[in-house]
Amino acid sequence: MRLTQMARSRPARPTATSPTFPTHGGALRASGLPAYWARQYSCLRDPEAAAAAETHVNSTLKTLPLPYRLGFTVVLRLLPTVFRLVTGARLDRASARTGRKGMARLGTLPGFSEVVRASTTLALYGALDGLPVREKPEGGPPLRNDVPPVRANSEGGPPVREKPQDGPKKGAA
Repeated sequence: MRLTQMARSRPARPTATSPTFPTHGGALRASGLPAYWARQYSCLRDPEAAAAAETHVNSTLKTLPLPYRLGFTVVLRLLPTVFRLVTGARLDRASARTGRKGMARLGTLPGFSEVVRASTTLALYGALDGLPVREKPEGGPPLRNDVPPVRANSEGGPPVREKPQDGPKKGAA
């Protein structure tokens, strides 16, 4: 086989936008943050909400430019080690109190507070927005959850805003 034929037959190297490029899924799980979130936020204790949160964080991080993505991955990979050095406990097994104290101490280190704050915010938004879609009832649209929509007025229409009255103003004679 000639060299030019080999070059054509070799698979292309993964790029930052290709689907085979390494993602943050492993780094996020290895960081221990999902376990920390479950202890700190009751809404992330539900397995479906936790999965939606992790998916939201990973998919958002995929949109970052490559240097930022790599920096985020490095910090996520270092997070358990640095947390253990700071607190003496493992992040994925630390109590809620130890986790809060450790994260407060990590906040003094460059980069760690930003990564923890950003990923936690993304996780909470993911849990909020990622409500599981139930099966579509026959003849109707798919439902997002079991909570009925909030009605602003008794007729079930849009919210009604009252117009200000055109009476005399206070203090006017």
